[in-house]
Amino acid sequence: MKRKVILGGIFGLLLLVAFGWNSLADGKQQKADVDLRQPHQVGNVLLEAGKYLIVHEEHVAGQEGQACTFFYHPPRQMEKNAVARFHCRGTEGEPASKFTMRTFRQPDGKVLLRSIQFAGSSEIHALEPAS
Repeated sequence: MKRKVILGGIFGLLLLVAFGWNSLADGKQQKADVDLRQPHQVGNVLLEAGKYLIVHEEHVAGQEGQACTFFYHPPRQMEKNAVARFHCRGTEGEPASKFTMRTFRQPDGKVLLRSIQFAGSSEIHALEPAS
């Protein structure tokens, strides 16, 4: 009887480890380097012209209102060093062959960045201010 309890406990522990490992593996990052040739407005944030590293943290994406997409000045990539951070709403589209930014130019000439899509992905990330 004692042996069955110990074996059951070990089996349960192995299941927890396997589930935890899969959860960590699913928490992938998507990254892209971009060079904005002019300022882009996203919500209330103005991204000045220049080079950025954009990182999308998949494991945070499902948490309502939490930032999951970060803009950094390269080569830094620590959350506290983010130039801007956004929550995104994912929608499905056609797979992108390269990193894609969907923008809208307002009559006053201001460029609004609406969404991003990473190369090889069919998920379109509509950017919203993070809470």
